[in-house]
Amino acid sequence: MKGYVIVMIALLVTTGAQAQQSGMKLGTTPPGFDLPVLRPIGRDSIALSDLRNRAVVMDFWATWCTPCIKSFPHLNTLIGEYRDKPVTFLAVTYEPEALVGRFLEHHELKSIIASDSSFQTFRSYNGWAIPTTILITKDGRYAGRIHPKRLTGGIIDSLLEGQIPKVEQVPENLYDPAGAEKYFRSLLKKSNG
Repeated sequence: MKGYVIVMIALLVTTGAQAQQSGMKLGTTPPGFDLPVLRPIGRDSIALSDLRNRAVVMDFWATWCTPCIKSFPHLNTLIGEYRDKPVTFLAVTYEPEALVGRFLEHHELKSIIASDSSFQTFRSYNGWAIPTTILITKDGRYAGRIHPKRLTGGIIDSLLEGQIPKVEQVPENLYDPAGAEKYFRSLLKKSNG
């Protein structure tokens, strides 16, 4: 596990010239997505277009990512506090359902869990520096990217009011998207056997 973290740190540290940016600007319409749902059972897919009039908190993660796992209790608390509000918590991984299912037997995550094995949503949102949380306002505007540990009720309230919260954004140029995708694909290939 420590080897994975060291490799990810190496992939994430890069110069601005090497980094690619998604070009998403605060207040603009974010890219659409349509992802297969792994959990809860019984829901086949989730698309951004399904989430009109709902704030969206979309977390990119993986089962091997220790900081991702450490953020689960915090996210679960917020999910509980906002369960009766129009906000959707979506956790996006690239990993296969069998691996994610085994992992979730030991690590509770109350978000809707979706798979992006094609990496299209990872690319669209520059979700490579995991964990990364993408914020979308209730009226469907991109409101930024933060570390999930920095997510607060005040931030979610802003999203529900259609406001872009004043938060320190996680810069997009912290990583090498091509290197991260190559690394994630190699892990996906290993997990698929």
